[in-house]
Amino acid sequence: MKQEHKHIGDYRPNVCAVILHPMRDDAVLLCHRKDFLMEQGWQFPQGGYDEDKDLIEEMKRELREEISTDAVEVLQMSAEEYFYAFPSSSHPKRDRYLGQRQRWVLCRFVGQESDISVETKVPEFDEWKWASPHEAARSIVEFKKTNYYAALREFGLIE
Repeated sequence: MKQEHKHIGDYRPNVCAVILHPMRDDAVLLCHRKDFLMEQGWQFPQGGYDEDKDLIEEMKRELREEISTDAVEVLQMSAEEYFYAFPSSSHPKRDRYLGQRQRWVLCRFVGQESDISVETKVPEFDEWKWASPHEAARSIVEFKKTNYYAALREFGLIE
């Protein structure tokens, strides 16, 4: 579902990592944002990136910052960017950007589960789990759902 925007600079470049379980294609890594109720705030690791740098290296930097490891094998990148708008003026990046434009990367985790930790230098998450792609898409905040369903379909993880 390609979305065209006249002012691409109004959207922060962002990379989102869909990380498959090391031995199963029916489970993906899902993280819970701290300061959210447990039934809210679940998402894939994602973050802003410098467009002058290599996208995969930037994704791995984000993974180290958010889940303490970049032990992933890249399987596929999204063919396009996905856009979403921030939900309200209270969003901290809202002053500079209208939303985010995301490149999605499908990866397989190749490390040990003990390598995954959300107890990082500047924690963004307070919990993580393996979840089905359908559960992941259902658990996402409303303003990101369209992107999650579209990218998971593109990667063949849901119908």
